[in-house]
Amino acid sequence: MTTLETRTPRRRDQPLVMCALVAAVVVAGYLAYFQLMTHTVPHLYGHWPTGFIGLLQFLVEVSPYALFAVVLLAWGRSLRRRLAGAVCALVAGVADWGIQYAFDKLIYERGHFTQTNARVFDWTMTLLIPTLVALAWGLARRSGRAWPVGVLVAPALAWARHMLQFHNSDFQSWEFHHGQWWVVRLEFIAPMVAACLVCWLIEVATGTSEMRSSA
Repeated sequence: MTTLETRTPRRRDQPLVMCALVAAVVVAGYLAYFQLMTHTVPHLYGHWPTGFIGLLQFLVEVSPYALFAVVLLAWGRSLRRRLAGAVCALVAGVADWGIQYAFDKLIYERGHFTQTNARVFDWTMTLLIPTLVALAWGLARRSGRAWPVGVLVAPALAWARHMLQFHNSDFQSWEFHHGQWWVVRLEFIAPMVAACLVCWLIEVATGTSEMRSSA
């Protein structure tokens, strides 16, 4: 009896240099887009219909995440991963807008502002958004079961940075003397980038850095 064995070819990962280049372009693109919006949005508010200011705020908050979703749709390693990453990126954008909107409308404007409410809002934004962004990249780019552990690096580093801002005078002094807009933005995205790198390292260490198909 003869057994015919068919082998499905593996799709190799993109070259490491290419991956690093795409990641760098994403970060640089975000910084450029943030700076562009900083100068553009004030002019938009002056010409935007008053009754639709809420829509403008929604578009401004969600647009960077929508662009990120487009990148993941193009850069994901399979259709399912692309869609999962893009959806997660959009969820991060809606969460960014929604949490701020809820705080303004349900707490601040109704006179329910307290230090406790402010802290809950602050810590929710600090921990949730970096986690969702790192998870979105992982869903689009990582394989295997172990890599999600690396996503936890994002909230951990975001928490550490926030604690230093509150309690470490040396860090406060450093931030004061390096308060350029791009430094502040890089500090914001650093936990996300670090988490993505750790997720990739976990994938490599567990031997799932290539997509494998069984016969």
